Amino acid sequence: MVKINDPAKAEDVAQRLLQGRMDYVRRAIEARSALEDAQQAVREAEKEDSAAYNAAIKSGGWTEDELRKIGLNQPAKIKRVQQRKRSNGRQVSDKQKAEEGRTDQMVEDAETQSEANGKMSDIENQSG
Repeated sequence: MVKINDPAKAEDVAQRLLQGRMDYVRRAIEARSALEDAQQAVREAEKEDSAAYNAAIKSGGWTEDELRKIGLNQPAKIKRVQQRKRSNGRQVSDKQKAEEGRTDQMVEDAETQSEANGKMSDIENQSG
């Protein structure tokens, strides 16, 4: 190990060492931000997809079977909600299925709010 008597030189060496490590942190932060942006975009696209599908059924006069025949299957998000409900032992009626777009939206809004609250808690804990 080299002995450094000059504090300014020691600080310079330490800064250069930290700079290399900080580059990794910067890249990780940028990647995480891009991931979160993409996840938010997917959530928004799923909401729009579910809303459009439900509108086609409720307002457009289409049936699920007709939409399926033309290649427009039920949105994955609606399927997930239905599966979650069925796995809880509840039977889902046709009326409930028709209302799931609204229920699905409520679940999505609650999940988004919960995630935001968790992130704010993490930030507050880190700064405090």
